[in-house]
Amino acid sequence: HDGVDLAAAVGDPVIAAADGTVDGLYFDDLWGQVVVLTHTGGVKTIYKNLSSEVAEGLRPGAKVKQGDTIGKIGNEGIIESVGDAHLHFEVEKNGKNVDPTTVISFTN
Repeated sequence: HDGVDLAAAVGDPVIAAADGTVDGLYFDDLWGQVVVLTHTGGVKTIYKNLSSEVAEGLRPGAKVKQGDTIGKIGNEGIIESVGDAHLHFEVEKNGKNVDPTTVISFTN
C-alpha cells in the first residue's frame, strides 16, 4: 500500500495539498478518478478514489494552489469501493513513493 487512506464521505471535497500543476488526470477502473499534481522539489501528490466529476477547469497543465478543490470523494473504482468511502493519497519524491505522513501533517 503506497499511500494513506483518509476517511471521508462520498461527495466530500478533495483539496490540493500544495501549490502545483496538474500532471495527470484520468479514470482507472481499479482506483476510480485519479489526479496527479507535480510540485517543486521533485514531489508529486496522487489523489485516488475521486468522483469522475473533477473541479471545473481542472486539466493537465492547469495550475492549482494549496487548498484549491480538485475534486470530490467518489466510490467508482473496483479496489476503492470495497469498504468505507475515503481518499487514497500518495506522495512521490524523485519518482519513489514516500510515506505521506513524513512530509504532510494531517489534521481534522
